[in-house]
Amino acid sequence: TCTNSDTIPVEVYCQPIANFTYTPGCVDSLITFQNSAINGTGIITQFDWNFGDGVTDTVQNPSHNYLTDGSYTATLMVTTDSGCTDTTSRTVIVYPVPNVDFSVANVCLYDSAHFFDNTQINSGNLALWYWDFGDGNSSTMQNPAHLYGSSGTYNITLIVVSDKSCVDTLSKSLVIHPVPIAEFSKQNQFTRK
Repeated sequence: TCTNSDTIPVEVYCQPIANFTYTPGCVDSLITFQNSAINGTGIITQFDWNFGDGVTDTVQNPSHNYLTDGSYTATLMVTTDSGCTDTTSRTVIVYPVPNVDFSVANVCLYDSAHFFDNTQINSGNLALWYWDFGDGNSSTMQNPAHLYGSSGTYNITLIVVSDKSCVDTLSKSLVIHPVPIAEFSKQNQFTRK
C-alpha cells in the first residue's frame, strides 16, 4: 500500500464581537453611540451602523439626531481586516420634547397678569417651568401671576423641562395697558334775574 501525506497550514480567525453603548437623549438632540466591539483576530476595519430610522453611518463612534420620539432598533455590524463579521442590535429610546404653549391676557396697569401653562408632551411628565416676565422678574411656578410696575409691551418667555431633561422654549408678547386718568372740571354758573 502506497501512502502520501502533506500538511497545509490553515489559519482560523477569531470572529469579532460587535457591541456598543449609547447615551439616551431627546428628539432633535445628538445621541452619541460608542463602539465597544472586541477585535477577535485582526483589526476592525469597518463599522456599519443602522440607526433604525432609515439613516446609516460608517464612522467608529457616531452621533445621530432622531427627528421623532419612540423606540428604535439600532444595529452595528463590524468587519475585521480578515473579513470576519459580527452584528449586534440595541433598542434606543428617544425621549419626547415638550410642546410648549401658554396663554395670558393683556391687562391694565395695577391688575395682575395671569399666566397659564398649556404645554403638552407625548409621554413622561413635565418637571420644571421657568417664566421670564420680561421686566427682570421670573417664576418657577406652573401657572403664576405677576403684577407689572409700568405699562408697555413685554416679551414673555416660558422654558419647560420634562422628567427626562428635554427642553422647549416659547416667547410671546404681553401688553400692559396704561390706566386712564379721570379728570373733570366743575363750573358753577349762576345767573340772577
